[in-house]
Amino acid sequence: MRKSWLLAVVLLLGFLALSAPARALASEYDRDEAGNPVRMVGTLAYPAGLVYEYLWLKPVHWLGRHTPFRQVFGQDTFDEAYN
Repeated sequence: MRKSWLLAVVLLLGFLALSAPARALASEYDRDEAGNPVRMVGTLAYPAGLVYEYLWLKPVHWLGRHTPFRQVFGQDTFDEAYN
């Protein structure tokens, strides 16, 4: 009985250790990389690109995968369409 309790405790502790979130470590501040203008523009443009992807690119891609548009947008070859 004691061995089964010990095994249960060890398994529980192992599960808790594996399921605990990993610590997030901040990257070290590097003065040379911090003032890079390309990185600044990229940081500012990222949200706009994400909005562009989800509001325009994904719906257009979804539309292009469906039947009347597959052939028009090149998702289907002529052989696949007529077989």
